[in-house]
Amino acid sequence: MLYTEHVSDPKHTRFHLARAGLQKRFGARALVPARAVEPRPPLIPTGFAAVDDMIGGIPRGALTLLSGHGASGKLTLAYRVLARAQHAQHGAPGQQGAVGILDMTCASDPDYLERCGVALDQLLFARPQPAQPLVQFLLDWIRQRKARAILVDHAHDLARTPADAYHLRDGLPQMLQALAQTGCALICVAEPQPAWQSFVQGGVLPLLRQHAALHIAFRHERWLERDHELYGYAAQLHVQRNKWARSGQTVSILIEFSADEFAPL
Repeated sequence: MLYTEHVSDPKHTRFHLARAGLQKRFGARALVPARAVEPRPPLIPTGFAAVDDMIGGIPRGALTLLSGHGASGKLTLAYRVLARAQHAQHGAPGQQGAVGILDMTCASDPDYLERCGVALDQLLFARPQPAQPLVQFLLDWIRQRKARAILVDHAHDLARTPADAYHLRDGLPQMLQALAQTGCALICVAEPQPAWQSFVQGGVLPLLRQHAALHIAFRHERWLERDHELYGYAAQLHVQRNKWARSGQTVSILIEFSADEFAPL
């Protein structure tokens, strides 16, 4: 709920009493000054109509976290966002429609990327060497303004050691600032970590959740079967956090293995 602070003097006391009463009842954030509301950034459509109806798309200039186990649809959605970022009409100067993938496990499938609509000639692959500091590499890439959107696959591996986790904690605020300045969308795809891994590496997912403007959790619902053959699966998406809209929304999508397009339920 928004209000404006420009109120005539006779109504000033009554206005602030009403505001204080509502804030006491519903919380301090129930009413905020209109000038304090952060404008919503440009959005990149996901290509799933039901998802776009729910969240509008993936925000540019911010960090988005897509989390969940395998076969839950998170990577498919991320690829389709890259495809739509390539075709966006209004990119930041110098970005030229290119998108990028930080592919730490060398597992990206060019064929599936093309099926999701990604133009490979406008896709930059980054595969850093094990000794390279990943956070600094990613920060430099964002600052170069060479990509409208960057996907970090297996983002839970951004911190392989406690030292990496320290650099990630230290570098995330700088990364968020660089994203806001360049308009680049950073999409981190991650799987839940075992407790022992979180302890050893310092817990990447909690850090990403803390700094993400949008966090969507994916869950595999069921396999789709026809004539005793699997042809796809249904996945459920739950909005854990949305900086600019209501959280807690849920939607399901269908992903078919042989289809060029993916249908919402």
